[in-house]
Amino acid sequence: RMAKYLGSKSTIRLLNRKYTNQMLDHEVKTSELQGDEFLLFWHYYTAPYLRHLQQRYPANRLYLMAPDLVNWQLAVFSQLRSDLYRLGLGPFECYRFMSSGVHGLLTATLLCGSIDVYGFR
Repeated sequence: RMAKYLGSKSTIRLLNRKYTNQMLDHEVKTSELQGDEFLLFWHYYTAPYLRHLQQRYPANRLYLMAPDLVNWQLAVFSQLRSDLYRLGLGPFECYRFMSSGVHGLLTATLLCGSIDVYGFR
């Protein structure tokens, strides 16, 4: 579905607030970032700094995840947690905590025809 925008195979690195701070504090060298990957920030802490980071790392494609997408992911995550509790699983960490990995999996479900996670399809 997104092949005309991303190609048939793309690397999308999801970045959180901590990584944003490392980039702002010059702790991330440009050599650590590959020019062929998309850098996607999901935490809105990054919003005021995005333009500055794009200028600092011009060889990379830096984007901020759309608020509607993040809100959808949080709703899906919340429902998944509720379903797992109902099945007798849990307790879980704070309901507000959603890792970059979960953001990545939910984003992949929208972008990819198939997903292979730890050998499971």
